[in-house]
Amino acid sequence: MKNFFKSKVCTVLLILLLIAMCCAGYYWQLPKFHGLTLELGAEKPQLADFLTDQANPKWAGFVTESLTTDVLGDQSVTLTHLWREETVTLTVEDTTAPEATFRDVTLNLGKEPTPEMFVAEASDLTELTYSFAQALPEQRQDGPVTVVVTDTSGNAVSQECRVTYEWLKTQYTLELGIYLQAADLLLDPSFGEDLIDQEALEPINNGGVGQYPLEFQAGMKDYTCLVTVQDTTAPNVVVQEVSVYRGGKVTLEQFVVSAVDLSGVREVRFAEPPSSREFGNFPVKIEAEDIYGNVATVEATLRVVKDKTPPQFRNVGEMKVEKNSKPDYVEKVKAYDSQDGNLEFTYDASAVNLTKAGTYYVTYTSVDLSGNVGTYKRKVTVLPDAEDTTALVKAHAQKCGTTVKAITDYVRSNIRYNSDWGGDDPVWYGFTNRKGNCYVHALCLQRLLKEHGYTTKLIWVTDKSHYWLIVDMGGYWRHIDATPSSLHSRYPFMTDQQRLETLSGREWDTSLWPACE
Repeated sequence: MKNFFKSKVCTVLLILLLIAMCCAGYYWQLPKFHGLTLELGAEKPQLADFLTDQANPKWAGFVTESLTTDVLGDQSVTLTHLWREETVTLTVEDTTAPEATFRDVTLNLGKEPTPEMFVAEASDLTELTYSFAQALPEQRQDGPVTVVVTDTSGNAVSQECRVTYEWLKTQYTLELGIYLQAADLLLDPSFGEDLIDQEALEPINNGGVGQYPLEFQAGMKDYTCLVTVQDTTAPNVVVQEVSVYRGGKVTLEQFVVSAVDLSGVREVRFAEPPSSREFGNFPVKIEAEDIYGNVATVEATLRVVKDKTPPQFRNVGEMKVEKNSKPDYVEKVKAYDSQDGNLEFTYDASAVNLTKAGTYYVTYTSVDLSGNVGTYKRKVTVLPDAEDTTALVKAHAQKCGTTVKAITDYVRSNIRYNSDWGGDDPVWYGFTNRKGNCYVHALCLQRLLKEHGYTTKLIWVTDKSHYWLIVDMGGYWRHIDATPSSLHSRYPFMTDQQRLETLSGREWDTSLWPACE
């Protein structure tokens, strides 16, 4: 009996074991993960988002390391549950329309509207395109347009906007005396000037203060501009300082050199009458009023003085004389006193060495009837001859180095730029005064290079507004410019192409000089 009972128990246990194994096998085959569909830009999915009801989170994990919701399309995602791997699909789609803020546009008549002009702001996770919902009329005309903003997935947002075409200012205020041109009336100087007849503006240019309505037609629309000519400019008054002895007569005419106004000067007057009863310097305010009430106030000086003014000299400008010449130092020179008139004078030219080029001074002296002594130093330049210039060049050649670059750098650093052409001898002027324009720099560089055995040619742009050199570098030519400027020193030895680049559009006659290639 016991054996029978044991046999039955074993059979039951075996059956239960088989049932358990079948259940475990069925559970093992059930999918533990499912795919996902997410919106573009959504938060990165977590492990729990992929689990089915048959999965145990404690036994689950990712095999695929990187997931993204920033790229449209399907991604394969491999996960593991216990020792079994499953691959599901993560689908990233875009069903969200772009966000956009639209605006109306006022456009110059000469410009083609584009959809982008009507969109103030637009944003989306994908690239956007802009379009009109309908074709625009060939002729520019005010009206509605529907603007569409579409993302890569075809999601779109649209709005009706309005386009208004303008090209002419509705009002323009012009100061009397300023010449009105068609371009002044344009909203955009690049369009519309040909739509305005300059002759229609001449009544304004030839007229006076007032308002002038102008009417023009462009496209399918009439345009009006009201031009107002005004006079808000006070008269232009030029005054001078006046010196009188105490008690002397003071008149308005003594101070006023000129008073002019386009509308006409109504009155010139003292703000307060001046007095010469006391010694000293006194401000004098003078007013000039035009017919429109614009008042200019200027200030002059009244000097009430004793006669302590020394004589003044006239016709004593700078003299330039040749070496070993016999200049006339008194020709046309006059000594003048405001009280005593023309006076005698003497001069001292002992400091002038006529045998040596350089700058010297002649001193003139005159005494008026009150004992006031006036003196004047007149600049006298003894001009150099070829021998002087050659000696000066040789002296600099000993200090400037021997290479083309070293010599060029020497000229550029020792002669600063100004607008002076250097007179009769630009080389002497440049090395002596340490300044000069491009012509002076070019000639000074040429003389130094020649002194060191280099062959050069002076070259200039067509309108002769800039000069430099081309130098034989030993079988080929290059442009060299000693003028102090970052443009001219960008390339130490320039080809023709590099020279054109630094000249900003200016050119030279290439047929006159060797090519620098």
